[in-house]
Amino acid sequence: MAANLFDHAVERCLTSWNTMILAYGMHGNCMEALMVFEQMKSQKVEPDEVTFTSILTACSHSGLVNKGLQVFKSMVEEFSIIPSEEHYGCMVDLLSRAGLLDEAYNLVKSLPSRLRASTLGTLLAACKLHGNTEMGENLGRHLLNLEPKNSSAFAMVSSLYAEGGKWGEVVSIRATEKERGLKRTPGYSLIQMDYINTSHASFIEQFWPEK
Repeated sequence: MAANLFDHAVERCLTSWNTMILAYGMHGNCMEALMVFEQMKSQKVEPDEVTFTSILTACSHSGLVNKGLQVFKSMVEEFSIIPSEEHYGCMVDLLSRAGLLDEAYNLVKSLPSRLRASTLGTLLAACKLHGNTEMGENLGRHLLNLEPKNSSAFAMVSSLYAEGGKWGEVVSIRATEKERGLKRTPGYSLIQMDYINTSHASFIEQFWPEK
């Protein structure tokens, strides 16, 4: 339905293009997202930072490493957009998901310190996933130096040490966390109940009929 509305729109602003690209990427339809991107360029619509964040995210979720690298290069060289923390985060995520941890680490090391914190967190999570405890511990130390008040960073590092059976390090991390007065936010779930206007009922029933 969203694609149908988009295709039949009389005018398409940049936001509508970005939304359609993001929607395809969110649902794992990376090729469709790339097709919309190419269509966007053919119609002389100038992409912005949000456009490239959406495209890189789609490539990351679909494992299209080479295409993601091409898009990143195009963003810089063709459209002269300076990569932001979000763009670098997408690239680190792209490489990490593909198991290219060394390449992701080299990218992180090349970044200015102000851009490293979130990318370090992404790579640290990937190290945990792929079982690379040596790199993970190294990254963890850097992350704690960059964000000494980030309780989430302490939680990730502590978890990594625990999985490696280094309980002495776990105790040390938790002691440091306690000394700094940091508290971890417990996990929780929310369910939002919305009132549905009766005028919408017949429309909804077309797509979700009662059993």
